[in-house]
Amino acid sequence: MAIIMGVIAIGGSIIPLSVNKPEALLSQSGLVLLLGVLVMIIGLTVTAKAGLLKEKDQIIDDQDVAGGKNEKNFRKGLLFCILAGVLSSLVNFGFIYGGAVSSAAIQHGAQPIYAENALLSLVLTANFLVNITYCIFLLFRNKTFQNYKLPGTGKYWLLVGIMGILWPGGIVVYGMGISLIGDLGAYLGFPVMMIVSIVIANIFGVLTGEWSGVALKAKRFVFLGITILVLAIVVLGISINLA
Repeated sequence: MAIIMGVIAIGGSIIPLSVNKPEALLSQSGLVLLLGVLVMIIGLTVTAKAGLLKEKDQIIDDQDVAGGKNEKNFRKGLLFCILAGVLSSLVNFGFIYGGAVSSAAIQHGAQPIYAENALLSLVLTANFLVNITYCIFLLFRNKTFQNYKLPGTGKYWLLVGIMGILWPGGIVVYGMGISLIGDLGAYLGFPVMMIVSIVIANIFGVLTGEWSGVALKAKRFVFLGITILVLAIVVLGISINLA
């Protein structure tokens, strides 16, 4: 997750900013942005360390990574993490390069703060089609359609429904936020959204007992990681204010 989130932040913010507005990257705001992303990566590294310590304290089945498979699986996993980070960062490219769609929405009567929703309808629908196609493929391949009817699955339908509201809902709020920031909103706001999602995920992990029975050292690392990530939000907030 540290690798994925770090690549997403860099790929969705710093790289397009350096290509489209290199002068902004070298400005005071841009330099503070670089500092904020660096602090973010440090926080992600610390939380990743916490996760490794947690796994050592919990009972896990490590047969798949025994012996000679360990190095091979790590290389494959690293490749997929990098690919996941690069491809996930492309979602923010919709906001960066899709201004014509938002402008058209405004011309048709949409308020500027909600105009990004016209763009989101295209971006999220494309993402949905990719995901649903692969999920259906897996259901057919693994013959697991019947799992949806197993006893006790009702609460999972509820949780999936909540996820279906919260995830795109967060993206909608993000679109509103970057419209208020201005021209650099999509560049500067993206890392902030990523960090907040990571911090909230870790907090919910603690509250739901994910860290129960784990040694104090691992808990200290996760709280330290959260603290550093909050600091990164402050630094990125300064960058946005300077812009």
